[in-house]
Amino acid sequence: ALETNTIKDENEIIKWVGSTDTVKYGYRPEIYHDMPVKEAFELSAGWVFVELAKKIGKDTYRKHLAESKYGNNNLSQTEAD
Repeated sequence: ALETNTIKDENEIIKWVGSTDTVKYGYRPEIYHDMPVKEAFELSAGWVFVELAKKIGKDTYRKHLAESKYGNNNLSQTEAD
């Protein structure tokens, strides 16, 4: 997100999406609110990273995965995860 200028720094606030997904992220009330990216890392607040991935976009995400030689570069899943 920093390399793509999706966020300016780790203190940027990501707005809460408004729906609690306890199946994906568990019953963790402490992660369901607007929060800085730094706090999202500290709390492992997965919804923040899903929102960042959506903003970055699949093409850019795929490019960075290929450059870092991470995973199989398969982003065929329909929902962000």
